[in-house]
Amino acid sequence: MGSLVTACGSYVRVPFDISAPTALPPDLPGEVGADGRTSLHLDDLELRIEARNQRATGAAVAIVPVMWILPVPMIFPAGETTSLSSHYPVLLFLELDPAEPGFFFEPMAVRLTPVAGDPVPPKAFVGPGQTSGERCLDAKSQKDDLTKSVEGKSFPIEPSQEPTCFAIVFGSVFPPSVDFQLYLGKLSRHGVPVDLPALQFSKRRARSMGEPRTWRPASLTP
Repeated sequence: MGSLVTACGSYVRVPFDISAPTALPPDLPGEVGADGRTSLHLDDLELRIEARNQRATGAAVAIVPVMWILPVPMIFPAGETTSLSSHYPVLLFLELDPAEPGFFFEPMAVRLTPVAGDPVPPKAFVGPGQTSGERCLDAKSQKDDLTKSVEGKSFPIEPSQEPTCFAIVFGSVFPPSVDFQLYLGKLSRHGVPVDLPALQFSKRRARSMGEPRTWRPASLTP
């Protein structure tokens, strides 16, 4: 995520809340970034996970250099562009980057389970695709059209110069204030399930350089 740079060389810091793991299980190698993105380092597979349900928490701070030497902070109110509408369902953004062939992933098997609630299945998804900025574009059509009728289908995840992405949409609204568990479901290698524990997501304060990633598939309406 790059800085939001203006013609005069300024950039913007935006504080926001987002759902992210507070910690990873001790036996699961990886880390949670300051922007809420989680990276898992599995055997021959890098897996990146991001819940896009951020809510702006305050004013955006613009850093404006004076005479191109001294940066001076200037505060502007955080607008709608820094936060998703409360009507938007949560979107899960995944990137899978294998070192070897043989991996398969079933996006419709992913589940989000809120505290004291039932598991929530996906409503639709984009992918398998390629990441373009903050977007996931279908590898064949180069569009972000949602797929809604591929229940029970696994997709091969092949090594490539760019990771394979999925943008998975759920029918429920999960603001950062709602704790939930993420179960990635059916990820396998050569037909053998990859055993991953459920990840506990809670509200975290994050800060980005520039705007938080708020891309939604074009056909998804609030």
